[in-house]
Amino acid sequence: MHDETSPENQQKPIIPHESRPAAERNGFPGWLMGFGWSVSSFMLFQVIASVFAVIILVILGRVTLGDFSPTALYDNLDVMFISNSIGQILFLGLGTWLIVKLSARRSDRVTFLRLGKPKETSKNLLFAFLIVLVAQPLIMLMAWINMQIPFTDSYLAFEETSVKLIENYLRSDHVLLFTLFHVAIVPAVCEELLFRGYVLRNFEKSMLPIVAIIVSGILFGIYHVRLTQLIPLSVLGMLLAWMTIRSGSIWPAVAAHFANNGFAVILATFIPDLVFDESMQGTLPPVQYIILSMFLTGVLLYLISMINKAPKPTENYV
Repeated sequence: MHDETSPENQQKPIIPHESRPAAERNGFPGWLMGFGWSVSSFMLFQVIASVFAVIILVILGRVTLGDFSPTALYDNLDVMFISNSIGQILFLGLGTWLIVKLSARRSDRVTFLRLGKPKETSKNLLFAFLIVLVAQPLIMLMAWINMQIPFTDSYLAFEETSVKLIENYLRSDHVLLFTLFHVAIVPAVCEELLFRGYVLRNFEKSMLPIVAIIVSGILFGIYHVRLTQLIPLSVLGMLLAWMTIRSGSIWPAVAAHFANNGFAVILATFIPDLVFDESMQGTLPPVQYIILSMFLTGVLLYLISMINKAPKPTENYV
């Protein structure tokens, strides 16, 4: 029988109603706050990024408002990268930092978003960075499974056009550090602040940790609007969420996110013929690579679990 006078319950301070976060005072559940802001920030980010792209193109003299066409955006991917970064920084990053006051008291903002360093910082960051690299064959396996789902020819053509634009850009004489900043660094920080910071923490208020991990991971996959990559992106999101809860910090997830995006950019820059080989698209990696990937990924997951073995009283561990 549940004992209301047990020491465990006596240790929990009773927070006065007026000092609780606005969302709690007004009866908004955590799942609604997390889902609502993820959708809102995505829409605002897309709109503002498009507006900034047009402004930059006009300032640079590449287009005029009189003859502007949406296709101009696809012909100027460098400007799209810049405008996307501005949108992500303003809404996924800064916007999340500001709106967290609805879900946490101002003094608890850093703790709520898990911006503190994990206890074993260097080990956590290293293992998180490595786990994404060694898991690539597994990610390819999940991508292959995803491709077995039937998609319409029109949708596949849409995704192929998007991939072709990125391919043409990465095959061109682009500045690697510029691309890494906009494709790896900005998304790693801003998307993690949103999903593994705000969304995951709010979901944990309404769900068991394992359910929060799964739901936030699926939402992360949907957010990227690539249905042919929904399964690997969702599983990657779940992995990043697990690392965040386990370590008590979003920084291992930031490191892993950066490794995933940065690794893809570097490979596509230096060996584009292999990365963009159409005959390799949708094919399974060699079985021995998958087995090795499973083993190494399991080892790194175990190591992350061990170095963060002692749970903190205020954290939920899975």
